[in-house]
Amino acid sequence: MIISNIFQSYNGKNFHKLFLLFFCWTLVLISSKSQFGDDFIDEASAQSGYHYSPSLTLSGSNYFDVASSSSLQLSQFSVAAWFKTSTNFANIAMIVNKGGIGSESSGENVNYAIWMTSSEKIQAGFEAVGGADHFVTSTNTYNDGQWHYVVVTYDGATVKLYIDGVQVASRSTSGASPETSGTKPVRVGASARLTPPIHDFFTGEVDEVRVWNDDLTATEVSNAFAGTSFNPGDQVLYLDFTNVQSGISGGYTYGPSLTLSGP
Repeated sequence: MIISNIFQSYNGKNFHKLFLLFFCWTLVLISSKSQFGDDFIDEASAQSGYHYSPSLTLSGSNYFDVASSSSLQLSQFSVAAWFKTSTNFANIAMIVNKGGIGSESSGENVNYAIWMTSSEKIQAGFEAVGGADHFVTSTNTYNDGQWHYVVVTYDGATVKLYIDGVQVASRSTSGASPETSGTKPVRVGASARLTPPIHDFFTGEVDEVRVWNDDLTATEVSNAFAGTSFNPGDQVLYLDFTNVQSGISGGYTYGPSLTLSGP
């Protein structure tokens, strides 16, 4: 009605002026709406993204250890970590593991682990007492130089893999039991089978490593990705790397350092 009255108040001679005014007004509204949408998306992304600096920087020769204990030897578990890398790996690269991969001997099979494959996909899971592999693998690759949040869970029947809050793979184990007798450390950045490690080094950054003695639900994984809740009652290990020097080995161990951004 208002627009109709305005149009009627203009004669044909001045109509082009009104049209130009109306066109400019429309552009302003579209621009404002677009800006609001972009701001909303950026804010939502930031709420679910990585914001836990400082992280553990792994050069391909250093690693971080937590000594084994009975509370870390788990038949059911959830393991999580933020990671970032742009490396093309020639072999597997361990993000976090307890036990390492490569031996079928009792006590040396992997209790739980998350790693990047040589095709830069994420793989995770465990080995049973006899050495049988129970692994799940992502479809996508994740060496894109961006932060990602990975969680692997095992409830005694199914291994599930989540990345950035979304389940990307699962595998039934028919009730297989992880190897829990090993006393290898929980290691970030390299294989935990040998000390010092000689292979499976990760190059990039890792942060916010957590281990729980139960399987997280999909909602709990989503909450952890968003940073709103971390199910602390079942948590048996938490590494935020705000002061890593007591557990880091190999390579540079003198942090914090001065970060220079250039001109």
